[in-house]
Amino acid sequence: LHSAPQTGDHQEAPARTHAVIQKLQRVLGGYEALWSSDFESAPLEAVGLAHSARYIRFLQGLAAEASPGTPLAVTPHLQRRLARVPVDQVKSPRRSDTFFAEGSLDAALRAVGGVLHAVEAVLAREHRSALVLCRPPGHHAGIDGCTPDACSCGFCLLNNVAIGALHACERGTRRVAIVDFDAHHGNGTEEIVVKHNRDRRRAGDPCRVFFASVHLFDSGGPDSLEFYPGTGADDDAL
Repeated sequence: LHSAPQTGDHQEAPARTHAVIQKLQRVLGGYEALWSSDFESAPLEAVGLAHSARYIRFLQGLAAEASPGTPLAVTPHLQRRLARVPVDQVKSPRRSDTFFAEGSLDAALRAVGGVLHAVEAVLAREHRSALVLCRPPGHHAGIDGCTPDACSCGFCLLNNVAIGALHACERGTRRVAIVDFDAHHGNGTEEIVVKHNRDRRRAGDPCRVFFASVHLFDSGGPDSLEFYPGTGADDDAL
């Protein structure tokens, strides 16, 4: 997450959220809607519902290393430190899509905090529904960040929606559904949900999370490239 001059018209930029908010305000018009940014950042305990302790430590380490003027390429750092990818197979920073700046961890925790705030408001029946507009996005972030079968982090640091779903389980909800409608497969969310459901079954816990991802898949060929993240080819029942 960064907004440096070299990003130009990059699709994952602060203007993205602003554009969505402006569009919704025009479309909703006089319809009843409560706009709120009054919530706290997520605690690390909540992040640990979906992500491993070592991945959280990895992000904290990047936050300590990051400087204002030099964003760090996340994928190569992740491949070297957590995935133990051979040096000759580590992705070049020049080809990386996900960068980490001085305030990126704070921004990611703030994004998750917005999701938790929305979940709490619905569970408390303060509102029937809630929409969270936040960045950085999250559905490519798996248990340890990059999933083993993906080539990069896809702009994602923390899996906002998975953390929100598992938080609802912790609060006593027995059934939660995540429906991911996106050009790209929600590979990180799928990995987290699979582990959650497996662990809950073993523990005899009733909370189950349903996950559906509607996405484009192309394995590549003579006239096309593999479509990111290269996963989600099969129909899986979770």
